[in-house]
Amino acid sequence: MVYHKVSIDVKQRAAELLQCGWDVDVVVEALGVSKKSICRWVLNLEQQGSVEASRPFQGRPRTLRAEIVAELVELIHQNPTLYLDEIIEWLAVVHDQPISWSCMNDTLLTMNLASKQLQRTAAERDEVARSNWRKMMALHYTAEQLIFTDESSVDDRNFHCKHGRAGSGRRAVQRYPQKRGLRYSIIPALSVNGYIAVHIVSGSVNSIEFYDFIVNDVVSTYTPLTFLCHSSHASSYLK
Repeated sequence: MVYHKVSIDVKQRAAELLQCGWDVDVVVEALGVSKKSICRWVLNLEQQGSVEASRPFQGRPRTLRAEIVAELVELIHQNPTLYLDEIIEWLAVVHDQPISWSCMNDTLLTMNLASKQLQRTAAERDEVARSNWRKMMALHYTAEQLIFTDESSVDDRNFHCKHGRAGSGRRAVQRYPQKRGLRYSIIPALSVNGYIAVHIVSGSVNSIEFYDFIVNDVVSTYTPLTFLCHSSHASSYLK
């Protein structure tokens, strides 16, 4: 007999007819099913309370329980730089749960914990003070009152390309001199209107040169009235 799926109502009807005293052969002929199937449905009903056989979950059980996964997510959130072997060691020591490298990697991908480029932040940063400073700046200053300065340096090695192209299986090689050469330091002053002053020196910049740049190159570009409006902001840079 060719296999075909039998609906649950037919199975239940077959069991009911047998309970009403019908002969098995009569039920087989009336419903068009095999005698073996009817016997199996009746056995399921007696042992499990249903004509349908209970089916276990398909596939292998999960290696890590839900509570372990929750702790693992919190662990990685607090320590994003953990190596794979350190995570495996933590599972073995804390939860007595051995796991292979491949399974651990697949588990992290399933948890949407992919490897990313690390963003570094200062450990000394005070988020509360940072938030208060932003609120103060937004309340008392406008964009036109702000001037930003910073030091940058350049030498002969800074102009080297970091990436190149080559055929499959070959390295991209380019000959460059390894000497840094003469180093220059650049101090720009940037406002909403663009660069208002730039100072370039050979070597590094010390505090005296930075002070002279602020006083002679930046502050001197403003009229007395404008400087009076910006004096509180300029003094913060001079400190």
